[in-house]
Amino acid sequence: MSKKLYYFNPTCEMEVVNDTPYYTAPKMIESLKKSLSIVPIFLANEDDYILIDDDIPVEFIEMLKNYGLTVPKVISLKNSNNEIVDAVEFEPWGWSKSVTQKVRKFALDNDITLKENYLWDSDSRKMLSRFSGYELLKIVSKKISISKNLSIPQLPIVVTKLDDLVDIEKEMKTPMLIKTPWSASGRGLYNIRSNNERSYESQWVKAKLNEQKTLFVEPLLNKKQDLSFHFYKDGSQISFVGINYFESAKDGKFQGCYVNYKQNPDFNLHIINKDAIDEAKIILQESLKELSSIVNYSGYIGIDALFFEDVNGEISLHPAIEMNLRKTMGLVNIFIEKNIDKDSYGFWEIVSRKEYLQHCPHKNSVNNGKLVSGKFNLSPNDESRSVVMLLKLV
Repeated sequence: MSKKLYYFNPTCEMEVVNDTPYYTAPKMIESLKKSLSIVPIFLANEDDYILIDDDIPVEFIEMLKNYGLTVPKVISLKNSNNEIVDAVEFEPWGWSKSVTQKVRKFALDNDITLKENYLWDSDSRKMLSRFSGYELLKIVSKKISISKNLSIPQLPIVVTKLDDLVDIEKEMKTPMLIKTPWSASGRGLYNIRSNNERSYESQWVKAKLNEQKTLFVEPLLNKKQDLSFHFYKDGSQISFVGINYFESAKDGKFQGCYVNYKQNPDFNLHIINKDAIDEAKIILQESLKELSSIVNYSGYIGIDALFFEDVNGEISLHPAIEMNLRKTMGLVNIFIEKNIDKDSYGFWEIVSRKEYLQHCPHKNSVNNGKLVSGKFNLSPNDESRSVVMLLKLV
């Protein structure tokens, strides 16, 4: 197995939207990236590398080692003498022209052989958008037409002109959600709450339609629990990685993940229909193999789903709300859980450093390389960070 070079670029969707190799994110986003740049450390093996833009967080790395966790080598773009002696396979958080340009320069400057497991081409931008998720939905909807556990109440409506929104609002019976083809972390969403919303007059909607030429509109479901299915695609082979349960805000922004949710007495286990989960896992894996838009893609695939309550008060599973052709925090959580004691449970979230400091000092317990109880920072917590991943375990 080849060694891998991981790189955290949470701005990958924004890079794709801008479609330039020289994209620079806003300061706030760059600050977030710096704060969490070490996150792929939970995905990597001991022989792999984590590439970050800033100084190496030595104290954080030593803390993980003291816990007994396996830690790969961390290297920095700021250093000119990075010791990578073997050819490595490049594993960015997500693909874009920008990240490809940056890391190819890094490979040239450091005289290393860098293998790319996905080569950016003219079709990549559309593939890394909601167009691929829309195609997946059409495949899945046909497969679940007689399912008792899975439901897609309505396929997204494709909007290419403002007049389409006029008709949608006039006829809609429940709140609707507008989605842009390219967006990130819950951004690119707009709620149509009633027939009087007049979304077609919104400056935001007008700007996004002008910029991206297409919008998708779908029902806003009565959410009961977020979850995600994770797969890995290697050529034509697609393997199942795991399931993650998470929380998101009403505006769709990611909030955090549960660890060992089955142990948690407060978790809504009565909502979780195991038959629905098992059926969705099989159907999604089959459907991904039929999805022509990703035939040349290699890497992780995360599919967001949700349990929702329908108009009759019944709980169903929508198996494919979103598809992410990149690594996700849900994927990271599946790997984090491997470091948690089997009898422990909890939740981690991304909080401001100011909020994190309110939890300090804190005690925690570790046993034989497994995190047992207390509060843990899963990312560096020094004063140069704007946010910290905070895990609370019972």
